[in-house]
Amino acid sequence: MKNKIWMVWMACVLIFCPEVPVYAAQDTLYAKEENLLSDISHRLQSWDGWRTGLLENIRENLLVYGALLAGIMILIVALIVILRKVSCADKKILPNHLCIEVLSGQYASKKKNFTMGRTLIIGSEKACDIIWREPEVSGQNARIFMHEEAIRIEDLDSPCGTAINGMRIFAPNRLRSGDVVSIGEKVQFRVYFDMQ
Repeated sequence: MKNKIWMVWMACVLIFCPEVPVYAAQDTLYAKEENLLSDISHRLQSWDGWRTGLLENIRENLLVYGALLAGIMILIVALIVILRKVSCADKKILPNHLCIEVLSGQYASKKKNFTMGRTLIIGSEKACDIIWREPEVSGQNARIFMHEEAIRIEDLDSPCGTAINGMRIFAPNRLRSGDVVSIGEKVQFRVYFDMQ
């Protein structure tokens, strides 16, 4: 039992302290244990060589890896700055006109340009501003309105739902010029904001 504990102890010493000379412990072990210790030592030396080679490779290529990481960081910062400028520009420029481009569905309204001074109702009723002749469109399906210096769209609990760029909405969402609005499966239109 003591020999097994001694072998485990020596293996731990060799793993965590490979600089300890192996021959100092070999004198006190039996021949069978010497072979085991020799095997452990050989494995540790080969692992140490592999580890040293890996560290040298990293040191040699540190400049390349550092330059690559710095380039990626610069691209990320530039993208963030560009996106902030775009969002700031959206807040400064208030669109006062909305234009729609019909992509699919039977559009029944005569107008395609709307002043954004009031709420625009989308639906199949004659009283709506943007009228569609499709069975799946509700009487009042959705509304487009101004809120906090932005144009937003909200579904009015319609059974077929309203989506922006393919994503169904469940609360008021901001519209951006060029977004595609879908109502159900058949109706699609693109919105543009014009300045006058």
